[in-house]
Amino acid sequence: MRIELPSAHRIQEIQTAYDYIRHFPLDDQKPVDNYALKHRIEWWGRAVGKSESISNGAVIVAAILCGYSIVREPNSPNCKFSEAS
Repeated sequence: MRIELPSAHRIQEIQTAYDYIRHFPLDDQKPVDNYALKHRIEWWGRAVGKSESISNGAVIVAAILCGYSIVREPNSPNCKFSEAS
């Protein structure tokens, strides 16, 4: 079985999302789903010279790396995040 590593672009997306979540903890923001958060991170990324395009998956991975749990929204591909542990 061969496992492919994420591309440099994908890693940069995750790093941008991770940096945003560390700088602006999700616990301090009103409840937000991953899709809305993606747009906040893209805006921030443009403003600070990081990735300008972020995938939903990169947002989810970054939130998990920051200690959040995901809570799936019924009948939706989106999720919300529980408080960091």
